[in-house]
Amino acid sequence: MKRALQQHQDESTYERRPHLVISLESQQVEFTPRTTAKHRDELVALRQRVHALETLLAQQPDHDPVLKPPHATKLLPPLAAADLTMTLSASASLTQLPPPSQTQPAFTLPRQATAPGLLLQPLGPTSNGPTKAMAESTHCDPRMSTKFIADQDGSLVVAVSKRSRLYEIIQRVSNRVRINDEQILRLKKIVDAEFGDVIAVLEGVDVEPDASVVTEKLHHLIQTGSPSKHFAQGSPPKFHAPDVPYPLIKIAHALSMLTANQEVVVLVSSGAYNPVHMLHIRAFYVARQHIESNYSFPVVGGIISPCHDTYVRTKNRRKPREMIPKAHRLAMLEAATASSTWIEVDKWEITRRRVLDYLSTLTHVREICEHQFPHFKFRVLYVCGVNTIVKLSHTALKEEGFGVMAICRPNQTDMLHKHLGAKWSKTAIVVEDTGVLACELERATSFRVRQALIQGNVDVAPMVGKNVDEYMHRHRIGDKVAGREPWTSGDRLWRAQDLPHVEYIESELIQCRHNDAASYADD
Repeated sequence: MKRALQQHQDESTYERRPHLVISLESQQVEFTPRTTAKHRDELVALRQRVHALETLLAQQPDHDPVLKPPHATKLLPPLAAADLTMTLSASASLTQLPPPSQTQPAFTLPRQATAPGLLLQPLGPTSNGPTKAMAESTHCDPRMSTKFIADQDGSLVVAVSKRSRLYEIIQRVSNRVRINDEQILRLKKIVDAEFGDVIAVLEGVDVEPDASVVTEKLHHLIQTGSPSKHFAQGSPPKFHAPDVPYPLIKIAHALSMLTANQEVVVLVSSGAYNPVHMLHIRAFYVARQHIESNYSFPVVGGIISPCHDTYVRTKNRRKPREMIPKAHRLAMLEAATASSTWIEVDKWEITRRRVLDYLSTLTHVREICEHQFPHFKFRVLYVCGVNTIVKLSHTALKEEGFGVMAICRPNQTDMLHKHLGAKWSKTAIVVEDTGVLACELERATSFRVRQALIQGNVDVAPMVGKNVDEYMHRHRIGDKVAGREPWTSGDRLWRAQDLPHVEYIESELIQCRHNDAASYADD
């Protein structure tokens, strides 16, 4: 199954059709009269497409055995209304793909998507000529290949690839405006990430007649990775960077393009990040896209707060060598967010004396935001995964005025609904990431990254990103996690830029500075 997925990495961008999930175990489907009429129209449309294909094949030369017209006895019989219900019950499938539905908040959603278990070959003929002719007669886009993804629980998801069409848009736009090869590569990587707002921007610039507007939108898309609909493009920031404390510079940049007295959202996530991988960063983009698509609040920033070393040591107490020290975890997080214009790393939690809970981190972020920007009202949302939200306190979050967003991977929504009840409906939002990614990225976890580092011959760049991968090679993180090299005393020291944030008494701080200076002298 993994080999089958790896063979189709070139078609990793899909537009999910979650409402077409069909159980292969229950083939008897009951339809209302309205649904029956709708499905009848769809079957009529299917018959028209089949008739167009038969007409196309009939026009081919008779000496070609593959393209001979079908025998008259094999043509489809007329569609009878009396047999419609039986036909629908036997097939239990649809023939047309309706427009994609927006992701809705939790507790009102049916199951949205499943993990890719098997990718079948794209449907449709392989010859370009017949494909084009049939597409013109039936109003179908031949560049959108249909795939079926079968899951282990017997459910089926219909997915339509848009990657090739978006690549063609990038190619056409690059002929109109000046874009270098590095920017084109960046745009292709953004397409692979499959965010709905990115697709909308590319489709918009394809029909935009003004070249200057196209250039401005593309540069904004390259800088942000996933654009926000609330910010004016090209507006210079109106704030003084020296007056804004760390880590609020990116938030200040976003607020400078908004009007005062506006209600804004800040996303916060915490964890071990041992090490960070791309799905950690992707969760912020999925959360922002969902909020700005379904609510009127702009997301002005994202804060990543790595946990204290004691927490990471407890999680890895059975294999202590797999614990990556605090300085390296911070540095890899900074490398992962270096290209983001709105996600920042906060050193406050990791530099405290002891382990802190998530409420302390959320309170800290809200206090520094309200103190620095008193003219805005901040809503702080905690972004986490399925394994974390089931451990949170609904009462504490509600009393403190915080919200929580759970970003689910495929197949996790049903399990989460069993643990969460109606009491979470006004506090938690569950969003399933329906993007079909490359196999390595979709299965990425910190544990799998460490296992790949231990093996030594596995490329972890698809899971952690280029910047983090280069940092790991430069500091030999893989060899140290695997035990091939020991962790040195220098690995466990704070970096010089981290010392002003460390909560130590003066003697401890002086000793830490002395050890740090000695370590640099030895290097």
